[in-house]
Amino acid sequence: MLVQESEKILKDYFGYSRFRPLQKEIISAILEGKDVFALMPTGGGKSLCYQVPALMFNGLCVVVSPLIALMKNQVAALAQYNIPAAYLNSTQSNEAQELIENKCFNKEIKLLYVSPEKLTSETFLNFLKIIQVSMFAIDEAHCISAWGHDFRPEYSKLSKIKEFFPTKPMVALTATADTITRQDIINQLQLTDYELFTASFDRPNIRMNVTTGFHRIERIIRFLNSRPNQTGLIYCLTRQETEEMSKKLQEAGFAARCYHAGLNSKERSQVQHGFLNDEVHIVCATVAFGMGIHKNNVRFVIHYNMPRNLESYYQEIGRAGRDQEISDVILFYSFKDVIHWRTLIAESKTNHELDNNQLKMAKLARMQQYAEASICRRRILLNYFGEAVHEDCGNCDVCRKPRSRFDATLLAKKALSACIRLKEAVQMPTLIDVLRGNKTALIAEQGYDEIKTFGSAANVSYPEWKDYLQQMINLGIFDIAYDDNFVLKRGALSAKVLYEDYIVELALPEFDFSRKGDQPRSKPEMLYEELFEKLRILRQEVATAHDIPAKEVFNDYTLSELAKGRPTTLVNMEMISGVTPPKAEQFGRDFLKLIREFLIEQYHNGEKVEGALYLITYKFYEQDLNPEDIAKEQNLPLTDIYEHLVQLYELGHEVELLKFISRQELDQILSTVRLKGSEVKPEEIIAHFEGEYDPFKLKIAWAVYQKMQEGE
Repeated sequence: MLVQESEKILKDYFGYSRFRPLQKEIISAILEGKDVFALMPTGGGKSLCYQVPALMFNGLCVVVSPLIALMKNQVAALAQYNIPAAYLNSTQSNEAQELIENKCFNKEIKLLYVSPEKLTSETFLNFLKIIQVSMFAIDEAHCISAWGHDFRPEYSKLSKIKEFFPTKPMVALTATADTITRQDIINQLQLTDYELFTASFDRPNIRMNVTTGFHRIERIIRFLNSRPNQTGLIYCLTRQETEEMSKKLQEAGFAARCYHAGLNSKERSQVQHGFLNDEVHIVCATVAFGMGIHKNNVRFVIHYNMPRNLESYYQEIGRAGRDQEISDVILFYSFKDVIHWRTLIAESKTNHELDNNQLKMAKLARMQQYAEASICRRRILLNYFGEAVHEDCGNCDVCRKPRSRFDATLLAKKALSACIRLKEAVQMPTLIDVLRGNKTALIAEQGYDEIKTFGSAANVSYPEWKDYLQQMINLGIFDIAYDDNFVLKRGALSAKVLYEDYIVELALPEFDFSRKGDQPRSKPEMLYEELFEKLRILRQEVATAHDIPAKEVFNDYTLSELAKGRPTTLVNMEMISGVTPPKAEQFGRDFLKLIREFLIEQYHNGEKVEGALYLITYKFYEQDLNPEDIAKEQNLPLTDIYEHLVQLYELGHEVELLKFISRQELDQILSTVRLKGSEVKPEEIIAHFEGEYDPFKLKIAWAVYQKMQEGE
């Protein structure tokens, strides 16, 4: 009976003859008085899920919405269907708000849209207690979670609703929430006896494309010329970019306008109205535009810059093709976008307990992986949102021009085996080090070199492993545990790989064309990027340990200079721009240790690394090995080891040379040096004491003498 009544309301009020997938099931659960969490893609018909039962219930449905513009659009849309709805927000006068509250009291309104701040005020909650409330709907529910991509602290107070109205059904709706965010939403809203509905995130009518960020405006104009009179959105990062883009498109003859927060309300309304009525074909906007805009025939969405996470990206491309017709989404990707977002995130400060900056960095990395991906982009998106997909879409740019692939099943099994033996407790760099047999200080300290799979894939380089693991994450073989220090854990597909005859196909690594046109990266560039990434991860760890923003350790420019210059001593490090003596003293040793280990690793990988043997000697020296043992470890003459130690001392490394020469020997040699005067050369000292002292002791004395001279 209730189902038939809901179908009648759907037809009588909204004009639709049947529900879309999951709408009927969600409405039925609400009508039974249950709480509901609905995860549905943009354009999936979320609003109807609470609007229909609101019209069936006696009383008022209260809807929480994050944006004033969104409230206005929703109320205006309902007015078109003769549905009594209103909103309350800070832009209204006290008289206007009192009028609406009186209408609510007199049961003249069925749906009331409010901000989270308004709803959670004691005064308003007490007002709702004296009228008949039928249900609550929380739109954009991901805003309640610090794990989500658009956390809004004011949403976190919505748990009050259940305290005041424990028996009223609540529906939480969002288009973008990964697994962790979903559970956090459920916990924070205190949903009880709830039903979870998850619609497919697949939008097969959308053709996904990623391209390099070169000559963007010219290429956009060519694209638009091939699709005359089609409507679409172009998302830009800044207000200035939206204005410049719309101006160039207008000059090229297109009906384009810009939209951003700097426009007054009248100007914004004009753009919205023009776009909805096909008077404006193209809107160049910052990201807020599109929320609550119900326009079905958007044929393309272009991202002039890369968004900062996959949730935002998915939500924005979801505004294309809501009528199920073929539509295009294009992402222009440049490494500059990554640097831009990293800088913004590093400079931001958060007050809540979760280290939100680290989470944002991790989500940015996933977005970058998507942009640089060599496997089906649709699979990446769907797997990210927990929808396991085993087949390529055949409709994205990667599928249309696939890279060469190889059977990586054995590599995947080795990686999963190592991950399990490490108790799913390490991040990607450590897992790679274990697989490659790289005995870092962390691995030695934790005993990771004792596991069976240590060094089981040493023939695969670090950049290759990073590429493969990113592909495996995108395929759902691994997951990144954002709520557990970003460690790698088994993904939804891992069991099939380990225990079934599932074949893992990965794309062969190729050069990255994202930053320099069609010029592949050179080996030095690849090594620079690998070291930069390691330094960036270390910087975040140091910042977290000291409870300071990452930029206060070293900014991105300084990090880049460290990756280029590769200093191995504090003296050389202080020559890098941005490294002050206090910073070098406080943070320097950790960074120097990482750089030295990186250079040693590259030497072992066959790279030509100047001074690598010295650094290996120094590594053993730091482990308290004596020169004789170091010589055995390196299979080198003892004289070479002493030579290394002297050179390291002269370069500024912390080497205690006086351990290898007695005070009496040193004083005798130094007295002779002083007698011969300031013009004396080391060769003369060696000749003078020939046969009396080992040459290495003479070199030690000379190095000590030189340091003493520098200090005078």
